[in-house]
Amino acid sequence: MSLRAVITPEAAADILNARTWYDSQEAGVGDKFYFAFRNRVHDALETPFLSRAWGRRNIRKVRIPKYPYSIYYEIIAEELQVLAVVHGARDPKYLNYRLR
Repeated sequence: MSLRAVITPEAAADILNARTWYDSQEAGVGDKFYFAFRNRVHDALETPFLSRAWGRRNIRKVRIPKYPYSIYYEIIAEELQVLAVVHGARDPKYLNYRLR
């Protein structure tokens, strides 16, 4: 199965917010975060069913190494759709709201 990654506008906003915050702390760290994100998405494309699916939509989660963020995605047809990139300290209710 050959999948392609699709990043939803909401997930793109999550990535931009995290990248901007990291760059505000120290120049260049936002780029490192973004590359870690891209590498993790690439890993998920290679083994999309490795992480356990949960919920009615079969959403899966992978953590971004060295950062307290997780990528939430679902597989629809030939696409791996990135739905959200969420900090681990966020309220779980926020995540439920986002992934509805």
